Amino acid sequence: MNISTPHRKIELALANRIFLKQIKEMLLDFDIKTSKTYSMITSKGFKKYAFYVRTNSNLSIFSKMIGFNHPLKKSSLGNILLHPGRISYAHGGTQGMILLLLKDMDLTVAELVPLLNRHQSTIRFALLKLKCKGLVFSKSKTFKKGGGILWSLDGQTNFNT
Repeated sequence: MNISTPHRKIELALANRIFLKQIKEMLLDFDIKTSKTYSMITSKGFKKYAFYVRTNSNLSIFSKMIGFNHPLKKSSLGNILLHPGRISYAHGGTQGMILLLLKDMDLTVAELVPLLNRHQSTIRFALLKLKCKGLVFSKSKTFKKGGGILWSLDGQTNFNT
């Protein structure tokens, strides 16, 4: 079992795929979500299977319900939980946050970047998905002062701005 502090994940790897599957099912009983199982070749040429426990919520449950006995692993997991990094919006969370922010006011991509702590391309992609669903609308054809198309929850366009 490896802990990767920079990547904020726990890797569980075994040569026995069936036993690893049973461990994965046990973690699911604790409501700990895991990645898919990967097949890898070790540096010594042996086949191993591995999956990862990621996201702060899953790591927190793992720490409370299972934890580690080894002091170094215990310390590394504690360090990850103390310094979680940026908030992860898994499974459409970025879209949900955009909808919450646009409820209060119309915003551009440039204005959404610091509010969501996301890259412009991520926000544009989420906005296009929301636009295809008919949940957000571009209000201006031209760029607003400061850069970018104005996005809104209101379907009325205003091309005079």
